[in-house]
Amino acid sequence: MHVRYRTYRLSRSLCLAFLLALGYNWATLRAQTTAAKADTDPASDVAKATDLSIPVSPALTLLGVNPSLVSRPSFTRDIKVDWSFTSYRVSPNLALEAQPIWLLFYDRPDLSRYRRAGAFLRTLSTLSISLATIQRGADAQRELAAAVKINLFRAKDPLMEVEQFRRSFADYYLKREELLKLQRRFEDSLKYHSDPVDKLNAQSEIDKLESELVKLKTQQKDRNLEIKAQYQRAFWNASCLDIAFGKRYNYNTETLDSLRLQDSGMGGWINGGVRAGRNGFISTQVQYVEQAILNANNRVTGIRSTLSAGLNFRYGSPRYNFFLEAVREIVLAGGPQTQTFIVAYGGDLRLGSSVLLGYGIRNVITDNLTLKNLIPVASVTCLMR
Repeated sequence: MHVRYRTYRLSRSLCLAFLLALGYNWATLRAQTTAAKADTDPASDVAKATDLSIPVSPALTLLGVNPSLVSRPSFTRDIKVDWSFTSYRVSPNLALEAQPIWLLFYDRPDLSRYRRAGAFLRTLSTLSISLATIQRGADAQRELAAAVKINLFRAKDPLMEVEQFRRSFADYYLKREELLKLQRRFEDSLKYHSDPVDKLNAQSEIDKLESELVKLKTQQKDRNLEIKAQYQRAFWNASCLDIAFGKRYNYNTETLDSLRLQDSGMGGWINGGVRAGRNGFISTQVQYVEQAILNANNRVTGIRSTLSAGLNFRYGSPRYNFFLEAVREIVLAGGPQTQTFIVAYGGDLRLGSSVLLGYGIRNVITDNLTLKNLIPVASVTCLMR
């Protein structure tokens, strides 16, 4: 097989300038969004904060360092950071993920633009870009992966069901409007009262109404959390379908002003899942990966291509769930035509609305049913909210 690979040299100053520009634009957009939140529909806020699940970055899936080899199909709408650990020492296994189309065009206090968009544009808004770097051992080659993922089907989209959230706010809107009318009445009376005692009494009533408004808003915030939790409990395992593609590289920093990248392969996969009762979720994934074969001098001598297919079953709730999966991996080229069977088990634990702890243990079994390897994997995923 004729092997082609490329080596890239990137200026660190250019990379830094690009990252700073991207960060500045995102920060500016966030500041504008925050400034406009005074007029935000509370139902839209609850819908935007309702993530049915938090997926692991696709770049880590390409590198094979997720707790489960069969990725859970899902999507989120926030910048996200992932840490993955495959050994007992702290290693630089870090991933960043963002949804540029959503952040640039639809991440607004008012969701009307997103809801008016066609099905194609709403699907395009789920496009996710991720970048990950890992080092499997102290002396191992550093690896970098870039991947894109898009959600093709989702049975439930909270942003399209704002009216369902809004119905829960009916009492809040009614009580708030009554208090505001009373407040405006006393404020108007201040203009016509000449007696200091009457003015003092009117101001006292205004202060009481302001306290009532603050109390009502606090109670509604607690109600918002309950509304979100109810929606997540009902639809955390809603059916979903994703497709993804990525490139992987080896890299090392030879000098202080450049980064050397060596093309080391690519991969693509499709994975989907369906609801299995109230507490179950069944997902499957088919993945094709090409990976460079390196010699002792880290020179590419060939390409190893593999095809894998797996089935995963999860049981639990939106806060915690456990999984059991089986994956069959076949070497197509670049090595002996072997097949490997992998059985993995583990789970997820969600802490609050923005942090997910994942863990898993992989049992690698050969064709003759011999246990070849045991690989523990853990990850921490955090939404940047």
